[in-house]
Amino acid sequence: MPGNIALVDVFKPHMDGTVVEVNERMEICNIIPGALQTEEFDYKGKYKTVNVYSFQADYLQNWVGVEVDKLAIGNGASEIIAAIKRTVLTRMTVAVPTFNEYYDGLPDHKINFYHSEPNDFTIDLLGFAESVEQSGSNVAVLVNPDLPSGLMVKKPDLAKLLHRLAHLDLVLVDESFIDFAGTEEENSLIADLELYPNLLVIRSLSKDLGVPGLRLGYAASSNQSLVNLLRREMPIWNINGLAEYFLAVLPKYRREFEESRRQVIADREYFYARLIEVPGIGITI
Repeated sequence: MPGNIALVDVFKPHMDGTVVEVNERMEICNIIPGALQTEEFDYKGKYKTVNVYSFQADYLQNWVGVEVDKLAIGNGASEIIAAIKRTVLTRMTVAVPTFNEYYDGLPDHKINFYHSEPNDFTIDLLGFAESVEQSGSNVAVLVNPDLPSGLMVKKPDLAKLLHRLAHLDLVLVDESFIDFAGTEEENSLIADLELYPNLLVIRSLSKDLGVPGLRLGYAASSNQSLVNLLRREMPIWNINGLAEYFLAVLPKYRREFEESRRQVIADREYFYARLIEVPGIGITI
């Protein structure tokens, strides 16, 4: 976690009794830290029957505060994005420039680009909604805060957009950078899932927790059919043992995470204040 706690510090105190699984060629295929060895498993023999996805989602629920049945866990957010492109998508409208994972690999007839303002990269939400409707898209995507611009659409404006696009199959809001924008209550839609049945919030845990190597991301929605579809698209054991364990112990480090997050925001505000003092530089926030 940036600035306060290293990944090795999370794992090191808990590694006693770790099980390393190997295949017939003695290649490591999974690592199960000792603390994950519960009565649900029998490592001296064979696995007992267990709902793998259930306890992974339980771990995640303890961190994000969203009910288990509203969560789908991915090997990074990119695995969930790929599943959406394979299944739900007929045609997508996405505001650009943005994270290219959303449109990479899509044929031209499946993608509609809405270009943000050329001088400051702001998004005209009315124009975006009209572009969605005129293109015949069934999916709309906003990365909020955006990558690479860092600009963010405020929550009240997003609510208006969601009401306007309530007829779509899916409105996808990627909040992977939301923790750096301020408080979750002010900016995130994660607590408002029940208000918007076609809303899917996606988050990568790589950015805010600083663990890109663990490959962790999730999607949240009140649409049970959509969540079940995404879960079916995920391979069994789609996240590795270390990532699973990280989810299990993560709530213990909430205080350190909050300290780190606030420090990142303070550093950004300081940098902004100094940057605007430089003649000839214009900054949009």
